[in-house]
Amino acid sequence: MKQLQIMQEVMLERGRQDLMWGTQEHDIKPHKNTDSRYFIEKAEKCKKEYEIASKNGIVTWYHILKEEFYEIFAENEPSRQRHELIQVMAVAMAMVEYLDRRFPEKDHES
Repeated sequence: MKQLQIMQEVMLERGRQDLMWGTQEHDIKPHKNTDSRYFIEKAEKCKKEYEIASKNGIVTWYHILKEEFYEIFAENEPSRQRHELIQVMAVAMAMVEYLDRRFPEKDHES
């Protein structure tokens, strides 16, 4: 039930964005022919940082989300980019759930 409430908040925000900006048509990467090696290296670095943090018992949401974020841009195929974006959305939802558990409030700003 909590996830449905979060998704409703996300959908409301998307509606506000569409009202404000209209349909957005941007490229995924800074340049269509951007060399993915930069993003692959960033994603690999983030994965190593995550592994070190995990080994030391100090993983944060920052480690998890940063790795997932760079994996989006390391991909060149739209279907793989979409898959990575879904993962980012799932991590973001888990982060909101964490905040709601840790800092329960009756009213959340939307």
